[in-house]
Amino acid sequence: MPSMIDVRLMGDGLAPNMYNKRFKNKELGSCYSGVIFYLYLSRFFWHTYIQKMKAKEFNSEVDFPENNQHKRKNSVIPYQFHESILLVLWGWLLFLDYFRFYLSKEMMFSYDLRKMLAALCTVVVVSGIIYTIYFLSKRLEKLKTELGKSLLCVWFSAFLCMVMVHLIQQNSIHKVVFELQHCLFMLITAIAIVLTGRLIHNRPVLYGGIFFAVLAFAASYLVLKDQLLLEAIGWLCAFVIPGHILYSKH
Repeated sequence: MPSMIDVRLMGDGLAPNMYNKRFKNKELGSCYSGVIFYLYLSRFFWHTYIQKMKAKEFNSEVDFPENNQHKRKNSVIPYQFHESILLVLWGWLLFLDYFRFYLSKEMMFSYDLRKMLAALCTVVVVSGIIYTIYFLSKRLEKLKTELGKSLLCVWFSAFLCMVMVHLIQQNSIHKVVFELQHCLFMLITAIAIVLTGRLIHNRPVLYGGIFFAVLAFAASYLVLKDQLLLEAIGWLCAFVIPGHILYSKH
């Protein structure tokens, strides 16, 4: 089952490279680096899960005075499982997925290793989707607020725009220019990130979206392989770093 990037880049004409012993050490090193990234991500989410369990125990054991709501609020906040976890989750997932695809184009990997990395990324992305659905299902009341509806509208509109860009290319020039399409996808994503930062009143996310737009313009001068590296850097700056900063405050 191909990942999101594999579907978007299908048809680029680059067949899997044959295995070459000269690149064996680099190949294994890149594989180990990817495994370390995934282990770090797993450790982070396990830590947040333990933190969530401690929050439940804390809230169930402490008997808060009914006439002191402000004190109760301040006592619970440090233990809350904040929604910024989604920024960290999808920031790391997309960064690793794009960086994995860049390495597969830059370095001479064996066909089996390519398939293994693609399958690993697919499993991680699907796990992220399942976790996101579970996470949001536990916070339906927040999705029904104006902020929740606005964020859903922004990202659904961004996805719809990407689909329309692909269809317009097919209908107008009867082919897909992946270098152009990827830059447009990055620009649409940058707009969605900027709007997200504005809606949640978070400057690091807002500035990360602006930086993402600059990378989209810079990518128009590069080949598809290098564009993938720029997008990986964009997700790191727009979601991963701001997400960790926001999560640490809560």
